[in-house]
Amino acid sequence: MSRVGSVIVCLTRDRPQTLILTLKAVSVDLKKAKLRPRALIILDDSVKARCRLHNGRILERFAKEANCFCLYHGPAEQHETLAVMAARGGVDASTFNFFFRKLGGLKWDLGGVRSYAMVLGNLIGKPSSPIIMIDDDIVILPHARRVSAIDTLEQDVLDNPRLLTGGTLKGSPDESSIETATRMICRFIGSRKHLFSSEMPMPISGGLLTFNSTCSHLYPFPRWYNEDWAWLAQYQARGYSVRVERRVVAKHLSSRKNLSLTTMKREQDGELLFEAVNWAIKNYSRTYVDRALRSLVYWEDVAREEVIYLNHIIELVGAMEILLAEAQLELGQRGTAVRPILWLLKHTKNYVASIKPVAMMRRYSRYLEGVKWWRCFMKAAQRCEMDFDPIARRL
Repeated sequence: MSRVGSVIVCLTRDRPQTLILTLKAVSVDLKKAKLRPRALIILDDSVKARCRLHNGRILERFAKEANCFCLYHGPAEQHETLAVMAARGGVDASTFNFFFRKLGGLKWDLGGVRSYAMVLGNLIGKPSSPIIMIDDDIVILPHARRVSAIDTLEQDVLDNPRLLTGGTLKGSPDESSIETATRMICRFIGSRKHLFSSEMPMPISGGLLTFNSTCSHLYPFPRWYNEDWAWLAQYQARGYSVRVERRVVAKHLSSRKNLSLTTMKREQDGELLFEAVNWAIKNYSRTYVDRALRSLVYWEDVAREEVIYLNHIIELVGAMEILLAEAQLELGQRGTAVRPILWLLKHTKNYVASIKPVAMMRRYSRYLEGVKWWRCFMKAAQRCEMDFDPIARRL
């Protein structure tokens, strides 16, 4: 079968309940879209086999009324894709593993999954076709008029291939564990204080992201936290536009976030890396950005600012501890719940203070070294035409 005109990739991992709501919204939206050859791929990164089975059945039900080809892609399909690309494109397993990992892995690695989604979009989409990524906890809201959000996003990147766009997301799709923990404490204590954000966020999120396939060969998604914002920042540095499509609105389905010191440390590494790239773009001319990111002095400045931000959190937490002690009898069980969160915040702050800026600078440099291999890999992928069958289970 010939390549399709646009590709929608829904990334899911062990959340069939929210995937149902995401796909229902996509189905409603596509009924209003202009007819064109589209494919929707469920890229299943679920760890649990029963979740993968459930997700396949969900897509089967969705496919009966969808206005596009529906494809399921899980670990088995990923293995088959690698085999076909190795045979046709000369891509070996070591190259593949450098940018991705086996779907269903226990370790968090959303950047590797997003990069893999780009490859799938190029394998089955026509040259210069729109690629839309949507996470399994994002629900497109219906527009007052009979206008399709997906159709709008597709047309935007067809008209301007150097545009990366998404919709207005309601909720908190990019909330870090630090922000979650502090918000929980404020709720327990009854405080109305709010934190200043440490990040200068991108206007759009990887949760709902649209771009022209012609730009996907420039950078892979980095394999660290804030992979979507760091990826977008790289494109901004090359003169691409990152813009919200105001006519598209979506809702983030909130879920319970389990706080752990391991997760908070990983997130702080990713936030420091993103902020270094984004601050350079915001504060320096385009020609000076690369020079700044090769400067240890610059990385030391970024790390120092991150510690200042977390010191602000510690001061806030310290004031809450005093309030907690004064109102201990009134708080009861709530006070018991607050103390573990305070412990996490304090130890996270200590970890950030111990980060070596030179280590972060080297990590970013290794990412840039991999970019050269990525561009060769994507050229091979774009030459490697595939039918749907080796890529995914067609429904």
